Amino acid sequence: MTVPKGLTPINNPAPAAAPNVPKGLTPISEPEAPGFFESLRNPIDLMKYESLPVAFLQWQGNDIKGAPWLGKSKQENAKIAKEWLDANPDQVGTEEYNYHSKILKLYGYAIDPQPFSMSAFTEAISANPGMFAAEMVNMLVADPYLILPWFWNPANLSAKSLQFSAALNKVANSVPRITEGTMKAIGATPMLTTYSSLHQLSEDRMLDPKRTATELAFGGSLAFGIGTMTAATSAKGSKLLGLNHDQLMARIHEGLTRKAAAGDPLAKQILEGKRVSSYDDIIKLIIDDIEDTSVGFNPNKWEFIVDKDGNPLTGQAGRNFVKRMLQDKDSDWTTDMPYGYLKEKGIFYNRQDGRMRFDKNKLEQEWKLFQKSKDPIAAYFKDFDQYLSWKAEIVRIKNSPKYSNRNKYPNDEVIKKEALKNHYNRSYESNKVFQALRDELMPIVEDAYHNLVITNNTRWYHMRNLKNLDTPLVAGGILGGGAYIATGEEESFWTGAAVGVGGISVWKAAGSIYARNKSLQQGNKLSQLSEENLGTRLQEIKDNLPEGVTLDDIALKEMPSFYQSPNVKKSDLIKLGRAEEVELSKSQAISGYLMEDYRSYVLSTAQDVNRLKEIIIGKVPDKSRREAITKYIQEKEKVTKLSKEELAVAKDVQKTMNAMWEALDGTEIKYNFLRDYLPQYWLLESFKGELDILGQINDLIKNNSKLHSGMKGRTISELEKMFPTYQAGIAQGLKPATLDVAEIMARYINSTTRALGQRRLTAMLKQAPIIGRSDGAGGNVKLMYSAKDGIPTKVNPQDYVRFYHPAFLNPKIDITKYSQKALNEMSPYVFREAEPVLRMLYDAKTEGAVLKAISNFNFLQKRFSVGYSFFHAETLLQNMLYTGMSLPTTVKTAAAASGLGKIPLIRYLVPDWRRTQAKQMLMEAGHYDDLKAATRAGVEFSHPEDIGYNRFYNMLGNAQQWLDKSPIWGTWLAKQGIKHLVERPFRWIDDITWDRVYNAGKLYAFQTARLKLLENPKYKNLSLREIDKRAAVFTNDAYGGLNWTQIYRDTADPFLKAIRAEAYKPSGRRLMQLALFAPDWTTANLRIWGRAFPGINKDPISRKLYQSYVIRGAIIIGTAGTALQYMFTGKSLLDNADPTRVDLGNGYSLSLSKQYFEPFHWATHPFKTLVSKQGSTLKLTEQLLLNKQFLTSPWPSPVSEKDRNALQKAYDYGSQVTMSLVPFSFRGIVQEIADKGSISIHDALRELMGIIGHPIYNIPRNEKYKGI
Repeated sequence: MTVPKGLTPINNPAPAAAPNVPKGLTPISEPEAPGFFESLRNPIDLMKYESLPVAFLQWQGNDIKGAPWLGKSKQENAKIAKEWLDANPDQVGTEEYNYHSKILKLYGYAIDPQPFSMSAFTEAISANPGMFAAEMVNMLVADPYLILPWFWNPANLSAKSLQFSAALNKVANSVPRITEGTMKAIGATPMLTTYSSLHQLSEDRMLDPKRTATELAFGGSLAFGIGTMTAATSAKGSKLLGLNHDQLMARIHEGLTRKAAAGDPLAKQILEGKRVSSYDDIIKLIIDDIEDTSVGFNPNKWEFIVDKDGNPLTGQAGRNFVKRMLQDKDSDWTTDMPYGYLKEKGIFYNRQDGRMRFDKNKLEQEWKLFQKSKDPIAAYFKDFDQYLSWKAEIVRIKNSPKYSNRNKYPNDEVIKKEALKNHYNRSYESNKVFQALRDELMPIVEDAYHNLVITNNTRWYHMRNLKNLDTPLVAGGILGGGAYIATGEEESFWTGAAVGVGGISVWKAAGSIYARNKSLQQGNKLSQLSEENLGTRLQEIKDNLPEGVTLDDIALKEMPSFYQSPNVKKSDLIKLGRAEEVELSKSQAISGYLMEDYRSYVLSTAQDVNRLKEIIIGKVPDKSRREAITKYIQEKEKVTKLSKEELAVAKDVQKTMNAMWEALDGTEIKYNFLRDYLPQYWLLESFKGELDILGQINDLIKNNSKLHSGMKGRTISELEKMFPTYQAGIAQGLKPATLDVAEIMARYINSTTRALGQRRLTAMLKQAPIIGRSDGAGGNVKLMYSAKDGIPTKVNPQDYVRFYHPAFLNPKIDITKYSQKALNEMSPYVFREAEPVLRMLYDAKTEGAVLKAISNFNFLQKRFSVGYSFFHAETLLQNMLYTGMSLPTTVKTAAAASGLGKIPLIRYLVPDWRRTQAKQMLMEAGHYDDLKAATRAGVEFSHPEDIGYNRFYNMLGNAQQWLDKSPIWGTWLAKQGIKHLVERPFRWIDDITWDRVYNAGKLYAFQTARLKLLENPKYKNLSLREIDKRAAVFTNDAYGGLNWTQIYRDTADPFLKAIRAEAYKPSGRRLMQLALFAPDWTTANLRIWGRAFPGINKDPISRKLYQSYVIRGAIIIGTAGTALQYMFTGKSLLDNADPTRVDLGNGYSLSLSKQYFEPFHWATHPFKTLVSKQGSTLKLTEQLLLNKQFLTSPWPSPVSEKDRNALQKAYDYGSQVTMSLVPFSFRGIVQEIADKGSISIHDALRELMGIIGHPIYNIPRNEKYKGI
């Protein structure tokens, strides 16, 4: 070989000598060391043989029956196993051989250990880093609690002490992440020392100081890395790892500040609003809400003195009527005013019920004179009706004990000014509502007209439809992909795609025809108006167009005669009809806004009341002492002894009741003032039946010989005076619903504000004008006209329909005594397009006896099926991770919800425990403000409709009441069983699942979604109201508990909207509960995935929230699922026949995230999924009729074999019905005991996994996803 000048030749090393192998044989290569995935081990084996508790027992050396490896060190176990294996080579495959092989494999490293050195340690890591990384994972799997945040809490203490160190504070500020990481390493030192020492002692009961020091150094470095990464989560890492509460609140506040600086009114209102925290603050908030939502007096309490034809009574006839009215012994009509105030001429007041009667002629004359007077108050009234309202307020004030203090209200002039102030405030609040309504309405109208401009200026039909192709294409892709995954056949893909594209295309085409016909009907209806009325309507449309848009832009003509010509084209009438539909849609927006305002008021007040209740319970935790407070308040002579704290609560409650009385005194639900008043709630079981409760109470008061003599002969109207205390009612055999003062006050305020809200919503609906639509008399048409007043002559009666609901009838009417036709004739007229929206709340349909019985049984089946299980709670915790909550915060929330926070050790390890509790989170100032903001935006908290919370517990209560009256022996035992084995465990699980995890999770999801939109610069011009609305819709979809009215209002597809109008009203939702097991949950699961696709969700802003959920969930499930799969079988999750589950390697599979994959199941096996999602009673009926236990199974599974006799078949069918009431988590156990008489540990473990939300299933014989 020639080497260039100046270079030195390289001496190639001599080739390695070939091993001395006999001729004809191939040398055996040295096996490769196992890598990362090969080194991962079965989690159960890791916990069973290598966890810290196991190491501790091995160090102790005490023999434990049934677990021989626990009584010996790892070295002793390995030596015994090696000796046995060497002595029994012929036992290969036996159970004992397999056991000793496993022990040697696990503990063999402890035999003849090499002297420990740092070089050996680093050499082992560098030689096989994959195996070392896997062993670190194994370590965490063996002792999973080591990753929980509180096990690093000494580090937190160190980090906190660092902040108080003046010497190192500068360092902490300049390099905060590295410094915090260093402190976490320091804080972890004691734990790492213990961990290292315990494992060494378990191996050979000896400690090696060198090894301890090396492991301590390495562990400290690891803690340093974890600390640095954890500190980084507030920056870019937060998008992947999620945010904790403090980070979230700080960044939301920054976002709101930016919005407020940009002029957003809602952001300003939130930042300027006072955060409430004390009892007094909350009471003031509730009282202010009652007064602020006042929208006027109840017109049902006003009436003119008229004859039978409705004409004012005058002259002698009028005087005779007044004389009879005032002399009637059974009435309380008077013109006299109490407390020394002067009479009001022409007004008669009923002291009993607050009604007023007016002498119209006299008051009109007085009004004319008042207008001409120099009284400055006269300038405040525009018309006679306003003047009449003011006079009525004067009379109300003069009859109110609230104004009986003559020192404060010395004369009529002061009363007049007070009445004017009240009248003005009511008018102001009413006007404020209508202004907010206008602000809400006009953007909707403008958007609708802009869409008409775009539609009518698209030149070619196919270009207009090209924009709508995305929905059919997406549907085709989903169904085609699902069909291919299910079958593995390319033909199935094209079939599924064709069904998706074709089905949606046909649906959209039919919807287009439906919409065109509807528009044509509206156009024809307008063309039949008189030329003057049609001209007025066209002018209204023109006036309502957005700035810069003309009639020509939406393809309309100004001349009415154009549309009344016999030669007018259908296409022109359709365009006219579309514009009319925009105008008609205002009624939906108005009614929807008012209903949402009512919902927001009632739910926000309920949250305030709940917080009030929590404050009282916090001050007096003992329920018996709260009952003593109730007794004390109702005592005339205070003999019950209370502590200082209890006395303070009693005074707060009395002050609250007085404040409520004052606030309600100006409303239609006023009541007489009673000193030391507390409302009373009695159980219905005290009476014979619901229909005659009042009669029974009246009879009790009048005829019961045991009553005090002063109470006899009284009427039902004096009931509160007859039973001034709970003790008096109990003495007569009544049973109180509660004696807890906190519960009593909460019930009272909730029921009162709800009743007030309903009545005021009804009043607002009667007053609401449809802005921009003339009534032909200089004003706007109304959303609703009373049956008495009728529809004005110049208003088209075809625009209105009768609207029956008891809320809109005279409350004195007994609806059971009238036919439906008669009730309809007494009902008001409502604008036709608003009727479906109003039915979402005012649904007059009630369940018949048969349907009610079926519904009750269906709910019992459903509740028992998912009973005694934390499946829902665990599912909601998963959703917390998918929506952006950090893992430590999720774990803390779960532990707090479960009650682990009461354990002293846990409270010690987590110093900030109070701030991590789910309920506490909802009560804190910052989070509480967001809770109310989320409620106002449309988030549904409390209990989802699917669980039938109130209905279920009412059924249990009814069962207990029936048992009370039943003569059957053993009823006491049955009652105890219902109470202790059903009601209490169910309430405990419901409290954890819904009151804590569900509500806290939904609040956090709303906050996270809100933050994402606030921080995205693309949406800086989006109002906070719009941001909150999108965040609220996403939150409801992510967790279930849907706002059905909101979904209906947001529906654009005309066909779908018509279907939802029927399905989403209360009676429709009751039928949905029968058809589907959980319609709310199923709908939410389909929406959370579906709205991530462009063709399904047309809003690109909210679409990003859904896409984030899907992607984040996929990453979390994929990572965790793949790791578990490698540990059990050494394969990838995608190698499984069912990649949505972990193959446990023993014929069973573990469900990872059932709700996350539900849309996937709908796409791949739609029919099977539909059958499995049926309502419980419907499914049971099919099983019995078809004689098939498993409806979706391809294999025979008869409920009863054909050759069995009638008695045996009756037993089999009865067993099937009974099994439908057994919880899912126990059915396997029940079946095993029935078949075998006992259960194995393996079966018990399967049921346990089901209880905690990860059920284990048999792997089916047929592959479910052949395409994978």
